[in-house]
Amino acid sequence: MSGRSGGRLYRAGVFIVIVAAAGLLVGLGVWQLSRAAEKQALDDNFAARAQQAPMVLDGPAPDYGVLRYRRSRLAGHFISGSNFLLDNRTYRGVAGYHVLTPMRLARGGNAVLVNRGWLAVGPSRQHLPAITTPVDELHLQGLITLPPSEVVLLGPGGYETSDWPRVVQYVGINQIEQATGLNLLPVVVLLDPDSPGGFMRAWQPVGSSLGAAKHRAYAIQWFSLAAIFLFVCFLMARRAT
Repeated sequence: MSGRSGGRLYRAGVFIVIVAAAGLLVGLGVWQLSRAAEKQALDDNFAARAQQAPMVLDGPAPDYGVLRYRRSRLAGHFISGSNFLLDNRTYRGVAGYHVLTPMRLARGGNAVLVNRGWLAVGPSRQHLPAITTPVDELHLQGLITLPPSEVVLLGPGGYETSDWPRVVQYVGINQIEQATGLNLLPVVVLLDPDSPGGFMRAWQPVGSSLGAAKHRAYAIQWFSLAAIFLFVCFLMARRAT
């Protein structure tokens, strides 16, 4: 095999590798765009349902899935001695907790878990933040959400302790029922910023448009790299002629 033939085969091999890499990068870009579309749709659904007229939440519903992010009204009393602190929640880069407090509903004999918002950890995790809970009957509004159906833990969930408040790693409706003796609806209500009895509240849907923007930025990166690879192929083809 002559040196010229060997050089051509080498360039052909490099050309194939570069084109394959560019195709892979384009595929990654398309996948990121699909992820962005999914999260944008979730954000749009959040906004649309939040604009619907509030529904009264006072008992079981036939399908809780369709109620996700629906605005609701509820009346009842907080169980003031049964606060749960959902760990690893941040707000503007500051570590903290979400305060979860069961509310016994005024009608129906059921209870619902209310996410009252964010509290900072404070100077030490050994000293939990003070939690003030109203004792009078309250009339509140909030957004209905669903707790995660599957949880992956690397350690204890926090429900094993008998201390109050309990620092927990996930929202476990069954575990909270066992700890409080309440009959909880299988939802969590995100307390409105205008409703009393809460803390810092700036709710975003899980996978909001912020996540969609991130995926779009990743897609642009992948497409840009693919364009660079194809430009290199173009230069190689010109030199070979």
